[in-house]
Amino acid sequence: FSAPDGQLELLSTLLHEVGHGLGFSSFVESSGRFLGDLPGVFDVQTFDTETQRFFDEMTLSQRSIASRNDPFLVWTGETVNEAAQNWLAGARAVIVSAPQSAAGSYAAVDAPGTPAIGELPGQIVIVEDDNGRLNDGCDTIVNSAELNGGIALIKQSSSCNWYDVAFRLQNNNPGILALLVANNNGDLPAEVGESFTNPPEDFVSTVGVGENLFDAVEAAGGSATASITTDPDQLAGTQSELLRLYAPSGYSTGSSVSHWTLDAKPDLLMEPSKGDIALDQLDITADFMRDMGWQADAILTTGFELPN
Repeated sequence: FSAPDGQLELLSTLLHEVGHGLGFSSFVESSGRFLGDLPGVFDVQTFDTETQRFFDEMTLSQRSIASRNDPFLVWTGETVNEAAQNWLAGARAVIVSAPQSAAGSYAAVDAPGTPAIGELPGQIVIVEDDNGRLNDGCDTIVNSAELNGGIALIKQSSSCNWYDVAFRLQNNNPGILALLVANNNGDLPAEVGESFTNPPEDFVSTVGVGENLFDAVEAAGGSATASITTDPDQLAGTQSELLRLYAPSGYSTGSSVSHWTLDAKPDLLMEPSKGDIALDQLDITADFMRDMGWQADAILTTGFELPN
């Protein structure tokens, strides 16, 4: 069952908040200070793979930075990460096959509100603007003929919204297969989380990618053979085979650190916002409780049944 539009299911909300009450919560504040100046059980299992330090091994300023260091802030509890191997799906990726100089797997994220892509092979082509500067699609596009039948690649811009570019591309280049939006400041996929109230049925499928993909295609002459797909060698929402925590660059009090990443697929109960979760199971939340030391194995193992 599901709640009416604009409302939340009570059961999933209660389960989420019970999870926090049973320990899914960091004692670290935005400044990096521990509440009471002591780490909690949660904090001693929180690790930054970039600095190779646990929260309780860091200075105050290091913890503050780590709390914003997505995708490197992870959970090290063994029970959760063992369960994640069987629970999580492969991560979304753009896998480039040619030229060899650009070949590799690049992190990607599907834009909500645009048609889902299972697997889409094609030729990536960088969009060229008449200003010749940004490749962001905000100005008149001069290589429309090359884009038809291909996958367009633009650079994220502060001059216009990616979905405005997508609308124009869809109208002017109906043969376009998909749109890739590259981050302009790092190798994490561009944030394409804006959703549409009433997107057109034929709206172009859009995927966020990192700056590293744009740089590789640009160095290869502006085009590359690739496939938008799922990478079975990389689990969604993990880093170094460890489940990531929610650590956006813009710290969010009450949400940052004390939730799983939004990139985990399928969606998890303890993400900062409710996703598409089943209400008759506790996903890897049960395994998290074991990492924290809880022993309530009966309900955590068997789950529960909803009334008819």
